[in-house]
Amino acid sequence: MVKTKEQELTEGLISGLLGNFISVPTNVFKVNDPVDGEVELNCWFAGRVAGYEVAHVIYDHMTQEFLEEPMESFAVLLCDGMRYQLSEDCEVKKITEEKFAEMVAEHQASQIMEKPKLLKPGEDF
Repeated sequence: MVKTKEQELTEGLISGLLGNFISVPTNVFKVNDPVDGEVELNCWFAGRVAGYEVAHVIYDHMTQEFLEEPMESFAVLLCDGMRYQLSEDCEVKKITEEKFAEMVAEHQASQIMEKPKLLKPGEDF
């Protein structure tokens, strides 16, 4: 485990991930849903880290207010071109390339097993 939920997320920690395969099984964000109000979503992901971003933001989207002090946030860029924001209480694990390939295969198999929904004009779109 590189980072537990309790550990602070730092640039030093993230820079140590460059070039490595990682799994982020816990990456929870609070978002505003138009129907359900404030909900928590776990944006888990895995992949090989190509880079990272650091942002300093003075606007809180949840309260829609500007802050006195900027919030620092981090995102990782993966080799497949995807960018993922990291939550403060995320969990980060270094994994092997073999473990990553196994995770991808398991995910693809689960997608095949799910019955696809047929979209009906006028009902679904």
